[in-house]
Amino acid sequence: MKSIFRTVLNMSLIAGTIVVVNKPLNVMGQTQTADSTVVRTTIPETPSKVVYDYAMAKCFLNMPDDVMPLLSTVNRADFVDFWASHMTAKVTNKLQGTSVMDMLSEDYLHIKTGAASEVAIKLIPIKRDTVICMSYTVHAPLADSHIELYNLQWERLADKDFIQEPQLNDFFVQCPDTASLAEKQSFKMAIAPLNVFLRSIILSPNNTNLVYLLTSVKELTEEQQKTMKPYLKDSIVVNLK
Repeated sequence: MKSIFRTVLNMSLIAGTIVVVNKPLNVMGQTQTADSTVVRTTIPETPSKVVYDYAMAKCFLNMPDDVMPLLSTVNRADFVDFWASHMTAKVTNKLQGTSVMDMLSEDYLHIKTGAASEVAIKLIPIKRDTVICMSYTVHAPLADSHIELYNLQWERLADKDFIQEPQLNDFFVQCPDTASLAEKQSFKMAIAPLNVFLRSIILSPNNTNLVYLLTSVKELTEEQQKTMKPYLKDSIVVNLK
């Protein structure tokens, strides 16, 4: 499919920079499944020309091929064209599998890259600049995510300069120093079975939060999960700085 967007993109690049403008999102519905997968049922209600003006659409089309090797330049252009035309945004990727874009807004994008993988991209304004935040998630079968940060020129940024990611111990409510020896021992025994660290990272179309969920706890038995639950945080919310 020949992309109308390529002409718009070239004009934007000649003009200079991409400006991020916060606009209301047309989110019709959003639910979260038990394994932390965000499922969206969204119908685009904006005219095609508005979709082509989205800062996220422009960034996505300007993305170097090596950032998401699974998708070709044509794949990305087709995604935007399909979405702007109110069609199902489904393409055949480089591995001859099916990838589906199920959300595109001014500052957010979500793609089911395969049967067990997904990527979310969010433009997050901070004091210094706007950061492109990408969350990659693989379900094998438990969700495990990692993030990558870029500037608007798609240059890789050092994660540690913008975020302090939670570690395994951060997901537990630690015993206070005043706790008895018996309480401290109960805590140690409750968390001892968890020796694998898998987490999912959820980017929302509605805010700039990064929500971390501990998914490896689902590998434990029901009894172990029940014993651990009083010490386990539901989630950890992190923001770029």
